Amino acid sequence: MQALLDSGLRFAFAYRGRIECVEDMRALKREMIDPNPRASFQIGGVRPTMAEEGLHTLHGMAALAREIHVKLHVHLLEAEHDRQEEPLRALDLAGVLAPMLIGAHAVHVTEDEIVLLARRGVRLVHCPLSNMRLASGIMRLGALHAQGMRVGLGLDGGANDTSAMCNTMRAAVGLQRAVTRNPAVYPTVAAALHLATVGGAEVLDMADQIGSLAPGKQADVIVLNPQTLNFAPRFDDVSQVVFNAQPGNVEWVFVDGRVLKERGKLVGVDTEAVIADANRVVRRVRTALLC
Repeated sequence: MQALLDSGLRFAFAYRGRIECVEDMRALKREMIDPNPRASFQIGGVRPTMAEEGLHTLHGMAALAREIHVKLHVHLLEAEHDRQEEPLRALDLAGVLAPMLIGAHAVHVTEDEIVLLARRGVRLVHCPLSNMRLASGIMRLGALHAQGMRVGLGLDGGANDTSAMCNTMRAAVGLQRAVTRNPAVYPTVAAALHLATVGGAEVLDMADQIGSLAPGKQADVIVLNPQTLNFAPRFDDVSQVVFNAQPGNVEWVFVDGRVLKERGKLVGVDTEAVIADANRVVRRVRTALLC
């Protein structure tokens, strides 16, 4: 948490919800999140299940989320076998099939469930690279869009491999085209860029603050340098951002008007030290696992 705060990034931190951690969550939100205008809090990692212990945890975390006015973030029907646990029934019983719920993946939802989720205002996150890597399946993005649902693009942590939103946009377009064999299917190229920017802001109920460049919004800006080989020749800017951009094209990053990356270099970050620290931690973890 301190590393996130020190980074200057805007972030939503999802704390893994457990009954025994309720006081920790309250304290962390009060002392570390609330004083930082770039930080927000969620309760995450709660398994939506009808199993007695899991349902008890879900009800407890739902009550806490309502009390402290934050979103509940769950993995929703990511794999086919998740249906055995009746996650939608569990979420409905907990009273969270509502705009307070963010459901990641939602790969195996039926037509009727899509209508229900849309009617209740649930927000969803599409994680195409993770779904491909874990062989989970393909989200029915067009059907969700047809119901007017708020959907953003997500990484799903390490299961996405690169943590690069440009790669995630390409996968979101390519998967739908591959499964439908229709190059005009949703998301279009422009829609993929929308999902990666405004879409994510809408999922977080922050579209009035971030997600696009407009008067009155926060100055969160990414500047790409198109004068590079992978952008040549210049033809269509939106298509080339979605299909050609790489993290190396990011020249400048501003968050709330503060420069975090300048002319391709992170500001105030010792990259070599960060890499060395990460490698040292991995060696310690590997040693502990071997023991």
